[in-house]
Amino acid sequence: MNQLIFKIINSLGRHRFLTGIFLFLVLLLAGARLFTLNWNNSIELMLPQDSDVTDVIYFLRDSQLSGKILLSFTRDPSVYSLPELLDVTDEFASDLDPNLISGIVKGFSETEVTEDVFSMMQKVPELLGPKDYETLLKMTSEDEVEKALRSKYTQLMSPQGSFLSELFRQDPLNIQTILQNKLLRLSNSFGYDIQLIQGRLVSSDQLHTLMILDTPVPFTNSTESKILIESLESEIKKLPQGIKADLMCSHTHTVSNQTTIQRDINVTFTITGIAFLILFVLYFRDYHAGIIFILPLGAVVLAANLTELVTGTISPIVMGLGSVIIGIAVDYGIHIYTAIRVTRDAHRAITEVMKPLLIGAFTTLSVFMAFLVCSIPMYQYLAWFAFFGLLLALFGSLVLLPIYIKPKPLIAVIKSRKVFSKKQAIGRTVIFLIFLSIGLWGALGSEFESDISQLDGIAKIYTDQEQNFQNDWGYGQEGQALAVVQDKTFEQALEKNDLLYTALRREMDDEELASLSVVWKSAKERKKNVDSWNNFWSNERINHVKAAIVEKSEIFGFTEDAFDPFWEGIKYSFSNQELPENNTLFNQFRERFVLNQDGIFSVITMLDDTKDNIAILNSLKGNFSDLKIISNRNFSERMTALYNHELMRIVLVALLLVVILCFAILRNIRMTLFSLVPVVAASISILAVIHWMGHTLNVAHLMACIVVIGLCIDYGVFVVFSRSHQLNLGTNTAVTLSAGTTLIGAGSLLFAQHPTLFYVGSTVVIGITTGYLVSMLVVPALYSLFPVKRKVE
Repeated sequence: MNQLIFKIINSLGRHRFLTGIFLFLVLLLAGARLFTLNWNNSIELMLPQDSDVTDVIYFLRDSQLSGKILLSFTRDPSVYSLPELLDVTDEFASDLDPNLISGIVKGFSETEVTEDVFSMMQKVPELLGPKDYETLLKMTSEDEVEKALRSKYTQLMSPQGSFLSELFRQDPLNIQTILQNKLLRLSNSFGYDIQLIQGRLVSSDQLHTLMILDTPVPFTNSTESKILIESLESEIKKLPQGIKADLMCSHTHTVSNQTTIQRDINVTFTITGIAFLILFVLYFRDYHAGIIFILPLGAVVLAANLTELVTGTISPIVMGLGSVIIGIAVDYGIHIYTAIRVTRDAHRAITEVMKPLLIGAFTTLSVFMAFLVCSIPMYQYLAWFAFFGLLLALFGSLVLLPIYIKPKPLIAVIKSRKVFSKKQAIGRTVIFLIFLSIGLWGALGSEFESDISQLDGIAKIYTDQEQNFQNDWGYGQEGQALAVVQDKTFEQALEKNDLLYTALRREMDDEELASLSVVWKSAKERKKNVDSWNNFWSNERINHVKAAIVEKSEIFGFTEDAFDPFWEGIKYSFSNQELPENNTLFNQFRERFVLNQDGIFSVITMLDDTKDNIAILNSLKGNFSDLKIISNRNFSERMTALYNHELMRIVLVALLLVVILCFAILRNIRMTLFSLVPVVAASISILAVIHWMGHTLNVAHLMACIVVIGLCIDYGVFVVFSRSHQLNLGTNTAVTLSAGTTLIGAGSLLFAQHPTLFYVGSTVVIGITTGYLVSMLVVPALYSLFPVKRKVE
């Protein structure tokens, strides 16, 4: 290995200038290509693939359930009246770009809604279920007949009575109220506090009106979403003073996350660059040392290109972690540079530092590559990004630095203490164990939070608007769960939905369910309902009820033939007629509860998102193999289980690889265990500090924690290897500088606004600080207590 390295160094060294020009051109091209890479900023990248969780997310994405745009317009009552507000919103709607907005719902015609309700009432026999006949049986009692006729008499005496007479003749028993109650309950499932005024969607205080927009722009497309949001915000700015609009849609999350990450990348890379420049000027004072910092930067740029080449895409969040990778990658150059400057002999320095450098590099790489066993795309992208970046930085440090670095004494070298007295070693070890025990106590109290919404980098302006919307209109579907069945035809999907609705009604009350089955069932089920209706109205019951109506009609002055239209249609003939496409009310319910995506029909049932209800839905999965459960509660529980499984697998693979590599190269169990001490201490400190700060662990914390494992073992390996082999290569100086540069890279993320980047930065800072201190103060003490006798090399 050494001979090969030296051959490459000698070959490139004879053409230093041409080598430099070639590398400059490669980096220039790679940097330019960053602007054309296939960037993917979807939150889906944080989800385990090929699981029921991702199935739900993809359903939401493809069905565009999350693609609606809600605009809430608010008026200042001292400036604008409600009619004036509605006029302004009409003008606003007319100015919207038709290429971006494919549909606008401002309200409904009250006349059409009334007609549609009456039209639906004509289909009562098709829509009454088994439980409804218990109510219907009560309605046919003499007391209830009298109550119904009295109610009709009272309404006929009112001013609008003349408009109701024909309807009353068709339903003397108020049977249609059964369906009316169902329609009302289904309408309330929309979740918002809305009333219809002048055909518009208006809040109860009449200060707000709601507009619902459809768009062909998928919320997962960041470029098109940005154009859409900019267009809407441009129109909102044109609203007159005294009227404001709050925007709520998924597109704002996509756009805001991308903007935040781009800002954070610029800030973190700038901070890292300035900090490295200060370190270079104040400590190294050698312009040749600049290549130490150029190498990892170039490696990260090339790594981004190679990652996109392998995976087909790359996440801006992964690129945002570039400052951390730079902080790690610069370690290799620091170790080579320090060894060369201390020994003044490049050949000897590379020979002696090669083994611990490779141990550190390969253990770090093994930790990152362990992410490849995970099904979370973000982790896989990070694995490839780190693999290419660190491998390129290692290669560059070994073959390029010796070409451009000249042996020269360092300004200062941190000397290591060769031997501790037994008392000093025991004292440090005891203090370490006390702190470790306290940290372990805190770590055991840490909890994992699976809600990935806390990793959302949406700007405050949009969260404020969403809060305003909820304050003005209520909380919509919050607290609701969705149960979805699918099939290739609408009729087959309806049949499945009827079966699901029937199964759910056995376990819970009707009031807890909102389903299209309430107002429109499959033809098969409607035929059954008609048969039940006709069986209910036997000749005996018809004669009995007709006699009761005739008797009670005399009390209120109704003629004997007043209700003949009801009796003429009492025997209902079912025809498998087409859907009532012209019925606005039906179409609104269908749009609400039915989705058609790529020829697959999905029918939705809504219910309260409670623990018991989700348990019921999960128990029905055996009967409905394609049942999708969309629930915050269920999503959180499934995410916790999946992440625990994925992360446990990564940790086990990473630790196994680290231990195997360390032992294979060090060939000593005791030295391997000493090297792992900083890893254990860093992991415990991360869990404890996060818990003591009152926070819960999330995906970003755990991802960073695994990275810390690979970094901290490097420090332990270098310290142990240096002592066991009695090397004098400025190891303590190199380890200190390595930890410092890593802290610079990770510390810059503390200035990031995106939660994911901030969580990663804070975790790495806690872990690296602990790992470094333990490596420098505790590992030498342990080595002094349990020395490993090795032949001096």
